[in-house]
Amino acid sequence: VYAQLIARADEPWRLKEYERTAPILQELEIQDRQVWLDDPVGRVLTALLVTGRSGSSMAAEIGTMTITEQVDALRVMAINPVQYLVVPRVIATIVMMVLLTVLFDFTGTIGAYIAGTQVIGLSPMEFERRVIYTVDPPDLWIGLIKSAVFGLIISLISCHKGLTVQGSARSVGLNTTQAVVNSS
Repeated sequence: VYAQLIARADEPWRLKEYERTAPILQELEIQDRQVWLDDPVGRVLTALLVTGRSGSSMAAEIGTMTITEQVDALRVMAINPVQYLVVPRVIATIVMMVLLTVLFDFTGTIGAYIAGTQVIGLSPMEFERRVIYTVDPPDLWIGLIKSAVFGLIISLISCHKGLTVQGSARSVGLNTTQAVVNSS
């Protein structure tokens, strides 16, 4: 959350540059429409945080279950380990990635609002007008879809690395590290 607020700290200077070059940009239909929101920084930071925290946890937990033969015990009881262990984690990761991306976008908007109104001196109405002008709803939807895809990739890689652990606890650590590196 704080990273998104800090990432918006340079917005006033970008906006001042916009003001200085406005006549030129009006002719070019303003190439940088993502001045305030829909910055991929939020999605990438969210993906990295989820990979480091949840992806490693998924790989380690499922890996430990694999080497202690708990996954084999599920198979013996006629329970599909993928349906029982992987599917809930995939769904949860997708949902949380989307929700965390919404949170990052919201905090980015708050950070931009504070920077715009307090540093530059924009009125709240002027800030709202500029946000409406620069943010396209389809861009926000595409960002949410991308974050869901990130969640899918992170969870599938992490669960796969956990299920393919062979041998000892050392293998769990190696596969967990590989899950984080591959998901990043």
